[in-house]
Amino acid sequence: ARSLVNSDKSLLEIFCPNGGDRVEVRGKNMHVYGYLKNFLFPKEFLDKSVALLSGGEKNRVALALLFTKEYDVLILDEPTNDLDIATINILEEYLLSFEGAILLVSHDRYFVDKIATKLYAFEGDGYINILHTLYTE
Repeated sequence: ARSLVNSDKSLLEIFCPNGGDRVEVRGKNMHVYGYLKNFLFPKEFLDKSVALLSGGEKNRVALALLFTKEYDVLILDEPTNDLDIATINILEEYLLSFEGAILLVSHDRYFVDKIATKLYAFEGDGYINILHTLYTE
């Protein structure tokens, strides 16, 4: 995803590489704008070069690409770093609807409390505490 985000291609070219205006999203065929507006992209951005987007917009493109695929397991390392509040909300919404397993490393306690159902707290000396509670409790 990162190589596409750093390319000169437009959003339309990235999400519809074979032409047209349809994108496959986790097994469902969607109109590309219908999908990308979920990531706060206005219609006029479809033809815009990704290279011209801001860092936050590029992060949203990377998330949108990630979410088009079906996965059984997601491994996320500090996923909220460098994301604005709106993008964190999009990420939370997707992860809460995700049916697979999520291995998450984060210092964002609010995010962990919202997403995690089981915590493995590495306490030191090889001890792992398994918690079925909120991290902040």
